[in-house]
Amino acid sequence: MIKERQILESAVENLRNQCQRIRIEVCPNGDSNGFVDISGIKFRCEIKQYVKSSQIPSIINQCKSNGTNLLVAEYISSTAMERLVEQDINVLDTSGNCFVEVKDRLFIHITGNKKTLPDKEKGMNFKVSGFKVLFSILTLEDEQIPSIRNLASKSGSSNGTVKHVIDVLEANDYIISSGKNKFIKDRERLLEDWVDLFNKSQRSALQLGRASWIISNKEWQKVSLPEGMIWGGDPGAYLMNGYMTPAEFCIYTELPVREIVKTKAMVPNKEGDIIFYQKFWEGKLSELGSAILFYADLINQNNSRCLEAAKRIRDERLTYTK
Repeated sequence: MIKERQILESAVENLRNQCQRIRIEVCPNGDSNGFVDISGIKFRCEIKQYVKSSQIPSIINQCKSNGTNLLVAEYISSTAMERLVEQDINVLDTSGNCFVEVKDRLFIHITGNKKTLPDKEKGMNFKVSGFKVLFSILTLEDEQIPSIRNLASKSGSSNGTVKHVIDVLEANDYIISSGKNKFIKDRERLLEDWVDLFNKSQRSALQLGRASWIISNKEWQKVSLPEGMIWGGDPGAYLMNGYMTPAEFCIYTELPVREIVKTKAMVPNKEGDIIFYQKFWEGKLSELGSAILFYADLINQNNSRCLEAAKRIRDERLTYTK
């Protein structure tokens, strides 16, 4: 509660310094998250330490279910802030960046203030090999981390890469040690940060090419993908829970993109609307791994239908995040 109060007061102070003609006050109350009065309008606040794009579905649901009309955080990524604003969530960070709008009464929009990522998050800038190790850890069925050798085999990475990743995770409080064993401490935060890392820095590196339909994309379920390719994104999510009719298409593959001609449904085309990504896991993808992958794909698409589908997968399949 003390930390949340500090975040709130710091954010309000920075906003007040930039809007000196507007009365902005933290309201005294017993609520752990607090209220802020801006020009006579009272805002119920939800306070977070940091907000990334992968958290958006749960945050939108939380804010709209508890009547929050101002999200305040120490750090909000630029992508997360844009998407929250699109969902009519007012936002404010401790750097003084904000978007606050009450129709016909108040409008404040401030951007460009330098954002400082909390120290705990600075060590998560892994290359592709480390990213693969993180994914393997997330797909573990229990909390205990296997030996470095076993995890290296599971992820297709070197022992040195695995040890580096484990050291970073332990230093940043994602995992803990108990005797000779190590355990995942904060799987939810690890999931959010892996999704953010994937979408922000690894997805483009894994993109192999594109293809175009030569049949109607509405007939996609009739397509038999070559062994070594699987649907991702919208179609992958649809096959998992049948919730959302696919509108965007992507495929993960360990084969060259040209192999898609064997389906007689698609042809390689660098301008096509079907995106191919390099498969980055070893062996067959587990049900948990599939849920994580499709969740990340849906989060990457900036529209409400995909965010709702992502939330459904998180609630139904990623039960450890509840």
